[in-house]
Amino acid sequence: MHTKNVSAYVLLVVSFICAFNVHAAEINARQVGNRIYSIAIVGEIKEGDFSQLLKTIKSEGYLPFVIIIKSKEGVVNEAMKIGDFINKALIPVTATDYCYSSCFYIWIASIERNVVFEGLDKASVSEIDNSKVIGLHRPYFNKSYFSNLSMAEAQAKQSELETQVRKYLEGFNVHEKWIDEMMMHSSDDIRLVSRRELENEFGFTSHAFEEWLLAKCPIKERDLLIGQAEMVLRATRADSKKINLDAEQRNNAFHEYMKYSQCKDSAIKNSQEKTLQQILQ
Repeated sequence: MHTKNVSAYVLLVVSFICAFNVHAAEINARQVGNRIYSIAIVGEIKEGDFSQLLKTIKSEGYLPFVIIIKSKEGVVNEAMKIGDFINKALIPVTATDYCYSSCFYIWIASIERNVVFEGLDKASVSEIDNSKVIGLHRPYFNKSYFSNLSMAEAQAKQSELETQVRKYLEGFNVHEKWIDEMMMHSSDDIRLVSRRELENEFGFTSHAFEEWLLAKCPIKERDLLIGQAEMVLRATRADSKKINLDAEQRNNAFHEYMKYSQCKDSAIKNSQEKTLQQILQ
């Protein structure tokens, strides 16, 4: 996420959780600062939502710095179209409260992804690690459509859909064991995934994006971690004594982190300009 937007992002997510509690699908832009806005996708993912997302971005004239999503179900192919676009456009995605079924296809496609939930600011480390925002089950067709097929037709359609989803998820480095587990859960069941599992098994940064940044914007892992911690300390004005490093070490790491962040912002911006030009044509 763009470093200069960290504070705005935190405020945005908190306000989003408080403001939205709806079931109908909505795609809305919310201005956060000067040429900084987010897009919220709330509710069931339906056919036409991808076009609505592009229309929203086109009306703003530039890409959002984050997409916040809250959804329990939706059309598989539409979700995958949105996911492919978000991946290409290098837009971070944050799932809030719940992101089940097709919502996962959007979340996993993002180059930088996160999960948050109401009450996060008061939760313990254990509660955060065990929070379950993401939910998986096998893809399925509209029940009224599927019930009118013969068993042979239903089997062929389901096999084709599962093959399509497997290929999509494999493209975003989802391990086969997780795809298999997802397929074991019916459309009336769900496998909730803890935040710790997401971090350990899926990661919050895509492999390709991480390596792309390391190639373009080299930084030592130690400086990256210390710099991120120092950024949080400065943004929240927390007690710096909690980090067992002297001021000079922290400042040096922070300086390296800021150079990395500026390089990252520039690399993302240059890549996004090409995507934006295609949208605005």
